[in-house]
Amino acid sequence: MKKIWRNLVLLGASFAIGYSIPFSFQSCKNLDVVKKFEKKVKPRKTRTYDIYGERIFYQDFSKIDFSSVEKEKELVVPWDLGFILEHPKIKDKEKLEGLVFEEARKLGYTKESISKLSIKDAILLSVEVVASRINYYDVDHDKKFIKEHGAFLPIDVYFELGKGDCDKYASAVIAVFDVFKDLNKNLKNVYITNSGIGHIPQPHDWNAIIILYENKIVVSHIDPTFYDNGGKLEGEKGFHIPENNLEFLARFYSDILDFKAGSIYYSKLLDVAEGKQSKAEILADLAYLYFQLKEPQKVEEVRNEFLKLNVKYEMDEILYYSYEAEKHYGDTKKAEEFKRQLVKLFPDSYWTRLVLEER
Repeated sequence: MKKIWRNLVLLGASFAIGYSIPFSFQSCKNLDVVKKFEKKVKPRKTRTYDIYGERIFYQDFSKIDFSSVEKEKELVVPWDLGFILEHPKIKDKEKLEGLVFEEARKLGYTKESISKLSIKDAILLSVEVVASRINYYDVDHDKKFIKEHGAFLPIDVYFELGKGDCDKYASAVIAVFDVFKDLNKNLKNVYITNSGIGHIPQPHDWNAIIILYENKIVVSHIDPTFYDNGGKLEGEKGFHIPENNLEFLARFYSDILDFKAGSIYYSKLLDVAEGKQSKAEILADLAYLYFQLKEPQKVEEVRNEFLKLNVKYEMDEILYYSYEAEKHYGDTKKAEEFKRQLVKLFPDSYWTRLVLEER
C-alpha cells in the first residue's frame, strides 16, 4: 500500500482522488515543493531537530497530560515545523467565526465559556462543532455539487454548506480551533494541522495535534471523519501512525522536510527491521532522502545494501533515485546506465515513465 500511495501522490493524484492527500514527506517527493521550501529556510538554530532532537513523543489523545503545558508564555515554533502547519484557505473569516459560535451555542457554549476551556475540552469542542455542522459528502467528485458550488472551495464555504469529505473535516477542525485560540490563552502552544506529521500515508486525511513544551514536543492524531461516522476519534497505531517509535521519528522529521534527521532515524530503523520487504521500503526512503541531501555516494551505498536483499520490490524506485542523484550531483555516465537499467527491467513502472517524460 505504501508504494502504491507514494506513486499516486507523485502522479498528482490529489486531484484524482478528492484532494484528500495531506502535505507530507510522501507528497514532498515532488521536487518543486522541496525547492520552494529550501528557498525559505531560516538559520539552522530554528530547526526542530536542533532544539528537540529525539524528544518528539507520540501520545494517544486520551492519555495526554495537558496540565503541564505552558499557558502564559508562547513558545517559538521551529521554522521547519511551522512551515508544515496547515492554514486552510478562508474566504470570509468574520462569517466563519459567526457560524462557529452559532454552532457552539447549539452545543451549550458561549464565547465566555469557550475562553475558559481547558486545552483538551477546546480540542474536543472543535471536533464536536465540525461534527455538528458537517455531514460527510463526496464534494470533490459529485458532479451536481461541483456544478452548483464549484470545486476546491475555501473551507468556510464547505462549513457553511455543511458538506465535506475527510480533508474538509480535517481542515474545518483546524479552522474552528484557530477561532477558539483567538479567545482562549490556554491554547497558545497547541496547534492542530492535517495528518501529515509522523503519519502512515493513507488515501484519507485526519488531524495531527502538536503540543510544544520547553523540552519536548508531543504529537497526537485524531480522526474527526471517523468519529462523526460512528468510529473512534483517537488515531490508531498501524493505520494513522506507526507502531514503531523509530519509524514515527523517521516519518516526523521527513514530513517536516528535515531530510538529514529523517535519514538518521530511517537508518536506525533499518538496523532493527525484519523481513526483506520492510528493509526494501526503508532503503527506498533512504535513497530519496540522500538524493535530497545531494549525496550520490550515500544513494550508491543504499543501492548496494538493497542488492544484498536479492529482491525486485522497490528496485525501480531505487534505480530512479540513483539516476537522479548521479544526473544532478554526480557522474552523468552512471546516470545514463541507471536509466538504461530502469527502462530495461521495469518498462511499465511509474518511475520509468518519470524518466522518459523528462525534457
